[in-house]
Amino acid sequence: MEKMVFRELLDDFGIPLMIYVPVNGKTGHRDPDLGTWIKDEPEPVDVIEPFIPASPNDFFTSSGGTVMEYDRQWFSTHSVPVKTQVKNTTSDEIFEVVNVEPWNDYSDVFIYELKAVKKAVDDGNI
Repeated sequence: MEKMVFRELLDDFGIPLMIYVPVNGKTGHRDPDLGTWIKDEPEPVDVIEPFIPASPNDFFTSSGGTVMEYDRQWFSTHSVPVKTQVKNTTSDEIFEVVNVEPWNDYSDVFIYELKAVKKAVDDGNI
């Protein structure tokens, strides 16, 4: 079976995002002056991909049977783990991946559900 290719649609309907994949805690370096261990920070990846608000009734059931709500859905060609943070660079909101729907057997897309970590600040200009 041939996979469906959605890359062009993602480009057409995407918004600017920054992806921060968590580091495993083992990567880092020693401070040359103090000799202390400094954990490496994740390198952000810039993408333009669809990032849509969830409706009030959107939820998923985790493997343990817990029902969880989410705030955004992200359609991406990138494979990232749960706990990856995604920043909407237009609003400066930050979200964390809480669930992955791997559609990569059928297409070039992963669908992620995300919860808000940092909401946009209301500056009074709205």
